[in-house]
Amino acid sequence: EEDHLTALINRLLIFGGDLARYRGQFNRAFQGDRLELARLLYHTAHRLAPTHGHACNQLAIIANLRDDIPLTLFLYRRAEC
Repeated sequence: EEDHLTALINRLLIFGGDLARYRGQFNRAFQGDRLELARLLYHTAHRLAPTHGHACNQLAIIANLRDDIPLTLFLYRRAEC
């Protein structure tokens, strides 16, 4: 049961991050704050379930939006493992 709860919380954190990221991407007035919120939610999801690559993939998207190519490549690679 604990695994199901962890998976649910992880999924909710990623969905919340996605919503914040979408708002930041499509509304420049909110971009900085929303991308930071998304990064925080994805990072929390990754800490909760470090063996799942989805959060790393989402963090790579944030890094790419910030033009941080080395971090983007690192996170995409990490998401594959």
